[in-house]
Amino acid sequence: VEIPAAWADIDGSPWESDGEELGPGISAAADLQTFDASWAEPGMFFIAFRDLGQEMSDTELLDIFEYSEECTFDERVDYADSIYTGFYDVWSNCGGEGTLLVILAAAPEARDHLALVGVQIVTDADLEALDRIFNSFIVNE
Repeated sequence: VEIPAAWADIDGSPWESDGEELGPGISAAADLQTFDASWAEPGMFFIAFRDLGQEMSDTELLDIFEYSEECTFDERVDYADSIYTGFYDVWSNCGGEGTLLVILAAAPEARDHLALVGVQIVTDADLEALDRIFNSFIVNE
């Protein structure tokens, strides 16, 4: 995935839940601690859930990543590129700060993994980052 140079605080650790590794991942922001703790910092996360594409639909995964207590749900949009198809959710006014959150769940045709990409957008420049991220993510297995 192509990450903006300003988002140089990067964590490439696998994603885990309850001590179980869910798949390879990457998070990036100018300040990951602030990104993780607030809606004021732009940044992104990307994870490839191994074998989840066979067990869960894109929309089922998106439904897990639900932010209605902190954001306003705007829409669910179809997504397709040359490798992945899926959907992304658009959440606005996150934390009452006007921050936009876009969460994408998509899989390749073989559905051997399910990719999840989240981008927190604070400024117009972050919209450009969203486009670059959506146009460059890929899982190499």
